[in-house]
Parts: sequence; C-alpha cells; structure tokens
Amino acid sequence: MKDWSKVYGWLLAAIIVLLLITVYNSYQATHAISKGKGNLPVITITSITASCSQCPDISAGVAQLKQSLQGQITEESVDWQEAQDLIDRYQIQTVPAIIVHGAALQGLRTVNNASVFESPAPHIAVASGEVRGIVRATILSVECDECTSMNGIVAELRNAGIYLDNVAEVVAESEEGQALIRKHGVKRLPTILLSSDVAEYPAITQVWPQVGVVQDGVYVLEKVPPPYMEGGNVRGLVGLTIVKDESCADCYNASLHQVLLENNFGMKFSTVEVLDVSSTRGMQTVNKYGITLVPTFILDNQAGSYDLLAQVWEQVGDIGHASYVFRRVDELGGVYKNLTSGEIINATQ
Repeated sequence: MKDWSKVYGWLLAAIIVLLLITVYNSYQATHAISKGKGNLPVITITSITASCSQCPDISAGVAQLKQSLQGQITEESVDWQEAQDLIDRYQIQTVPAIIVHGAALQGLRTVNNASVFESPAPHIAVASGEVRGIVRATILSVECDECTSMNGIVAELRNAGIYLDNVAEVVAESEEGQALIRKHGVKRLPTILLSSDVAEYPAITQVWPQVGVVQDGVYVLEKVPPPYMEGGNVRGLVGLTIVKDESCADCYNASLHQVLLENNFGMKFSTVEVLDVSSTRGMQTVNKYGITLVPTFILDNQAGSYDLLAQVWEQVGDIGHASYVFRRVDELGGVYKNLTSGEIINATQ
C-alpha cells in the first residue's frame, strides 16, 4: 500500500485534538505564588514515584519546577506503595505524581491547598496496581495498492503521545480477520482496532465518536480515509474533469482545483481530464451540467466517499447526473469567465 502522505480532513482534525498535556506543558504553566511579608515562600515538591519502565520520567518535570519557582524549595520523594496517606489526602488515582505545596500552578488540580499533577498515560492505577495506557493495535489489512496505509495512522497516534506497545497485522481474508470483521461489523478496509487501554487518553475518548465506535472495549476505526475497500470494491478513487476556456488568458490556472482537492481533502484521482469549452466534449459537458462560470470542475460519484467534502459540498456546488459540480467559482478570488454573458470577471475587485 502507498505511504499515507496526506491526512484526510476529518481525521487530521481528530488527530490534532489527540495532542495531550505533557509533563513539560503542565510544569511550565503560569503560576501565582503567595509570599509572606519580606520572606520568600516555602515550597515543597513531593514526588510520588513508581517502578514502571513505560511510565513518564517525572524527574525532568521536577527539575523544571525547581528552576521556574521562586522560593525556599525543598524536595522529597516517596515510592507510591509507601505513600498511601498522601494518595488518600490528595485524591491521587494514578502515579507517578507530584504534589506542590506553597505554589498554585494553573492547569493543575488544587487539593487541600496543594497543586497536584498526575502523569499522563502510561501510568499505574493506584486502585488496582496495574499499568494502564499501554495500547495494542491490530491492523486489518487488505490487498489494495491504492488504499490508505494504516501505518501512517499508527505513526500519527504515536506522535500524539499514544503508547503503542504492539502493532499486529491481520489479513482481512484470513480466518482470524473474518472473525474480527464479523465481531466488530467492519465495512471499510483496511482499518485499525485499538485495545481498551486507549481510554486512558481522554483526547481519544472525546473525538472517537466522530471517527469510529467502541465495541466490547475495542476502539474500531470506521471512517477510514479514502481510498478504501468496501463491499469488495475500491472506493474513493475519483474521476476529475476540469473545464476551462483557453480564450480567457487572464483566468486563473484551472489546475488549482486539483491541488486544492488534494491538499484540503487528501483526494486521490483515478483519472484527470481537462476540457476546453470550445471542444466538442467541452461543449457537451457545459450543456449537460448547465455550467456558466469557468474554470470549474466536476467530480464523479466517488467523491461521496470523502465525508468532509460531502458535508460541505452544498455550500460550493451541487450534485447533478450523479456528479459533483463546482459552482462557486467566484469564491476562489481570481479571474474567471461568465460563459452566458462572455464577461471576464476579477473576483478580487
């Protein structure tokens, strides 16, 4: 499968939301320190540590705190298994954690006059003692050279801070693959399944309803970026027809349409045809779709596979003869031609 070089709009929006609050961001938050008269405040930084090779190292955050805070700073560290009193007093649910007395840090919880930071996943859930946030991913693959590669999505998840411990690939046509497809009602391939530990990442749980479903604790990506396989057919390879008037020397470059579709929607094309209005096919196309403004473009019905485009299309065009016809040429802000009046119009003036 081809490398995933462009992220489809909705997924890109979803992946951007996945960016988590990291240790450094939390520690660098603005802070207000209560000072006694003529004296520097006494600040105590308590680290609750955990023997967990996958968990974030909080020592760098403690060092950053010591540099940024002003006061008489004392530091102490205690293993979480010996810190039950602190865990109860400050309502700590996951470790490693940091408790700061004497400085109010914005963005952190305030409990019993202390600022409390609990590290992002992976971390240990104090109630069970289990490491949570180590995610297993299963890629359901399919023989399709044109289809979106799930390896790109895996890379984006990792870049967003999701700890993927194991990524397995299961061929959709295999016995195991067919069982997963039936169990989770998978319709689009390839796709990815994430284990229940991904729920430890709040940003994932917030956006997942927009891109997938959760079944028996498994996060199943449903809105696979096109092209993908559905019902045994490749969906999302679009036929693009660009219509222009070569007699309009000042009209904007018609190839702009293809660039915008690729960059804004990650659209892939099966064919790209450029027609001049003076040609036989050009005149037939103008008459068939009632085109009055050029340059413009027409997409075949495969464009409907791009969910974001389908959602916004009525604002810029219409659908006729099972094709998507772009009408709002004036919104591109360039020079275009009205075929009815013959007028050359500069949308920037």
